[in-house]
Amino acid sequence: MVSFTRLGIPIIGSLIVGGLISFIIVFNFYPEKHENVQLDGKCFELKGAAHNAYNQLLAQSKKNYLKILTSEISNPSAMIPITFTGQNTEIYRFVDKYDIAVTSRQNITFYPNTQGSVIIGNVSGITLSVIVNNLSLNDLLASSKSIPGSISIIPNKQITQLELENASLLEKGFVQNGLTTIIKNSDDVAAAECRYQSIP
Repeated sequence: MVSFTRLGIPIIGSLIVGGLISFIIVFNFYPEKHENVQLDGKCFELKGAAHNAYNQLLAQSKKNYLKILTSEISNPSAMIPITFTGQNTEIYRFVDKYDIAVTSRQNITFYPNTQGSVIIGNVSGITLSVIVNNLSLNDLLASSKSIPGSISIIPNKQITQLELENASLLEKGFVQNGLTTIIKNSDDVAAAECRYQSIP
């Protein structure tokens, strides 16, 4: 009999890996760095200082999100499944430094011709908490993202899907509040045509 619970984690892991690869490709090949965002049914283009502030906001929200999730780990010695990406030479050092048990590796090529990997592995809860607490915003910025900054947590017995969803709601609220402030206070914001459907 097929266990859908056991199939769920590999499927989720595959979706996360696919999303990471897509983001890396899009970010590296999109020449003009700006953001088109939608807030309260209106669309805006963020450039210059507004674009930088938005990136800082996203980095802070990701750190908040990870800190919320690691605070849910009741057993610090439990092994937590994570995924991350980076150049192979850096990955080897990162895996060795934090004693990460690699369970899956998918090779990718960063622009222009640097070999890297998307990794799925297990790390102890206490080690994951140390990694997250030591993250700087530069680690999480898309333009300077480090291997620790690329970490995503896969649902597991210590951090459930519901806890992930609740943390995502808090992260979304944080971003919306910050975005409202940026739009109100920055001169580098312009009205834009809405060309996409907002995600509820």
